[in-house]
Amino acid sequence: MPRAFVWTEAFSCGELLNPFLSSYLTHHEEPIHVFGSDEDLRGVLVDDPRIQLMHPGSQAMPTSTFHDIVQGYREGHLGTAMLWSYLVRTRNEDFLIHADADIVFLGNAVEDVLLALQEGAILAGPRREYRLNTLGVDAVRGRADTVDTVCFGFRRKKVKQIYRRRPRSIIGSSRLDSALGRQVLDFFDPVSFSLMRHGDVAYLDSPEGGPSAHRESNSSFLSKFLAVRSAVGSGCAISKGRMSTSSGYSKYALESWALYRHHILGVETSEPPPVDPQLEQQLSTIDRSSWQRK
Repeated sequence: MPRAFVWTEAFSCGELLNPFLSSYLTHHEEPIHVFGSDEDLRGVLVDDPRIQLMHPGSQAMPTSTFHDIVQGYREGHLGTAMLWSYLVRTRNEDFLIHADADIVFLGNAVEDVLLALQEGAILAGPRREYRLNTLGVDAVRGRADTVDTVCFGFRRKKVKQIYRRRPRSIIGSSRLDSALGRQVLDFFDPVSFSLMRHGDVAYLDSPEGGPSAHRESNSSFLSKFLAVRSAVGSGCAISKGRMSTSSGYSKYALESWALYRHHILGVETSEPPPVDPQLEQQLSTIDRSSWQRK
């Protein structure tokens, strides 16, 4: 039976881990591996053998590699790219499955990802729209949809084969994309496009949509987790002075962090978070003590 490695990371945003892990354990039997600094992992209050805390200097990763990754996170997705590249190179499992630490689970989403990979998909997750994207990025509309990395998985060995000449970081624009001046919407998308040339992608929210379709927000798969808003973890790191980025992104990320602190952690901030009626409606249907729908 093919094996899977499930992980998340919370560098400079350990506050996300208790809600994430509590909700994960409610709905999953699969072990979850958690990467972060000692400071990030020290605050984890959830105790369960399914949780594997990957401390710096443990068998999971040398201390020097951890330090390099922490430095990479100061530049945003560089740290994520370094961590994911390390896992592709060093893990032995057939499938790698990732979940963002700033979501909360309401069902077993990992099982859906794993089943799609076991059935032959090379890449599986919720759709990231390209042709029909609502971001106003017209330059990418000629490309097929990829998958959102919020909760997704892929075949590790195939990525390792494709990027065997990039020992440090597999993530980044391909030579072909750079030569043609092609844009991508997310840091992992160049890898996704490479994978999609070697096998089928499973769009778990909209499986009948083909290579270009709308993301189905009411799908069974997307109902199994809740994301407050993108860039929550970045906002947490920025609030601590541990990430440098543009002023526009910083503003958005800090607003996302304020929303998460208010609605998930129950922390009142000096500045009220942005009003989000849709999020408030979604949260009203959830029992946050058990992470079940009412």
